[in-house]
Amino acid sequence: MEKIVAEKAAWHKNCFRCKECNCVLTLETYQSHEGVLYCKPHFKELFRPKVVVEDPDEARKERCE
Repeated sequence: MEKIVAEKAAWHKNCFRCKECNCVLTLETYQSHEGVLYCKPHFKELFRPKVVVEDPDEARKERCE
């Protein structure tokens, strides 16, 4: 059985999967956060910087438009 060594652990090749979409990952296609594996698209979606609005009135205006 083939194995992948990543994140200080050995994984069966078929068990090295994205937590969100369950797709099989490779060393080139994975990212991790706190030891949890993700494909690169889901990692970017989940952990990209979020926009913060300082003025609550501005936030309300943006939601209403």
